[in-house]
Amino acid sequence: MVNIFISMDKQFSLIYGKENIFYKILQINAQIKIKRRLLELGFTNNEKVLILKKSRLKGVFLLQIKGYVLALKKKEVANIIVEV
Repeated sequence: MVNIFISMDKQFSLIYGKENIFYKILQINAQIKIKRRLLELGFTNNEKVLILKKSRLKGVFLLQIKGYVLALKKKEVANIIVEV
């Protein structure tokens, strides 16, 4: 198992985040099709997102943003750059 240490001043992909911690979205690095979908779902700059649950086997993340809960695949979450 790999230990991942999160610094308060570093940017990282949301897949490395821990459960039950709010993160601030800085940018989305994705193809235009995926980026547009994430923006429509509310993943905009400076928005806060909460990781509710990570599925270890299936690669699915349960996230809360703007008061609603949604599930995203790991490859989509990997494109979201955040900070604590």
